[in-house]
Amino acid sequence: RQFRGRIVRLLGEHDEMELDALGHRIRVDYAPDGEHGREWLRGLVDDLDDDGLIEADDGEGGVVVSLRR
Repeated sequence: RQFRGRIVRLLGEHDEMELDALGHRIRVDYAPDGEHGREWLRGLVDDLDDDGLIEADDGEGGVVVSLRR
């Protein structure tokens, strides 16, 4: 829950963020291919998306996350 709150709070301050940029901002030991990396973060993002709080868009440059409007 702590990280879910950090994600929502950060997205309230920024219009949108790339997935890895978000990861580095919410977790000091974030490493895209590490234990708490992209797969872990994508799970949190997908849960928040399912809850209707944020949107995750898969684009050519990767996943971009924003608050749902």
